[in-house]
Amino acid sequence: MRVFLPAVAALLAIAPATSAQSNDIYSMPPEVMQWAITDGTPLELDTPDALAALEDVREQISGQRIHDCIAAITQDVEGVYRVMGTPTQALFLNKYGSVFSDLGLPSARHEFTEGGPGLVDPPEQLQGGINLIGVLPGRDLTKWIVLGGHYDTREFTVGGGALDNAAGICSVAELARSFKAHVDAHGPLEASVVFVWYDGEEWGLYGAVAFSKDTSVAKELLGLEPTDEPKILVSQSYDMPGINYPAKNTWVNYGDPLVTDEYAVLNLRTAPIHQEEEWTCWSYGCYEELKEHPDFQQIQRNNANFQFLVREVAYDVLALPPEFVWVYDDHYGRSDHIPLIALGAAGNRIQGSHDDEYPHYHQPTDSLPGIYAITGGTPEVIIAGLETEAEAGGLSSFYVAKTGELVHY
Repeated sequence: MRVFLPAVAALLAIAPATSAQSNDIYSMPPEVMQWAITDGTPLELDTPDALAALEDVREQISGQRIHDCIAAITQDVEGVYRVMGTPTQALFLNKYGSVFSDLGLPSARHEFTEGGPGLVDPPEQLQGGINLIGVLPGRDLTKWIVLGGHYDTREFTVGGGALDNAAGICSVAELARSFKAHVDAHGPLEASVVFVWYDGEEWGLYGAVAFSKDTSVAKELLGLEPTDEPKILVSQSYDMPGINYPAKNTWVNYGDPLVTDEYAVLNLRTAPIHQEEEWTCWSYGCYEELKEHPDFQQIQRNNANFQFLVREVAYDVLALPPEFVWVYDDHYGRSDHIPLIALGAAGNRIQGSHDDEYPHYHQPTDSLPGIYAITGGTPEVIIAGLETEAEAGGLSSFYVAKTGELVHY
């Protein structure tokens, strides 16, 4: 790990893939695929205890528990869908608002005043929302890894929003449980971890934007002073995870869905590292503006190091197949990791399939039975996919929390 620089230099030297290339492994030119495969030896220059810690957390992570959490949330009649600022959200929070304190973490609600669901006319009538925050204090209370997913759904998702995004918040909860179990047994990590169930993603990333502007609740939970400024090393979001390798590729648009021995791709899209002519901008953040940041070169270097770490964990630690687990630049955005990345954090989104390739996307059929129907009829495949996703994303973040740095030299 301490010799990332040659690998990073190789990454930056390669001409960036086109958007079509980066989203279709079957059209990727050989020179792009060359850096998708690392050397096969996981974290070889780290002390043995770093890899042992990763293996310990990996053993703690359970796809079955994530699945059962999804089932509990989406089959709960009172909490079956969750629209910010409406009675459905209040019902959900009454039952699940203590998720992080139930895991033994200091936790609190982060209330914010901006934003509201688009179904309200005028939307100003229902402004603001509520994020749920839990913290795992590290030795350094000012270095943060932020792991989150949104708990809100679109209106009328009476199937419970199983993939979008009960799967995401249940993955975050499982990682919180796993990280804490390791800390309880082995002592604190170097950096602190902040877990967030965000509100308002479906209407404009309102909860994630609010957190990027106001970290006071997390600071108070960690015992920091209001004037203390945290350094956020990594921002990850878990949004629609689980329908990915080793799920069969029978519904998505890449590859050949008629070939039953192919798999759905797990997308591990990180903050961009390639120097493209124009980086993506949104109303809630702009990668392009990072180029004017006084620390842009370090930000880009951090992004590159994190992308290589994600590759190292996916391909060398977990031995996942590069043809079905892709690590590449995120120019898509549209999830809760973006506002912090737009401020300079490294990070990525963990997602099993692209939104428009999931047949139940924003539909009443986004339910566990709906998922089973496209993954073989039983829970086993989605359980395996959820576990793969949690390991691939979670272990990358855990490594940074364990070491307190994005890279060692």
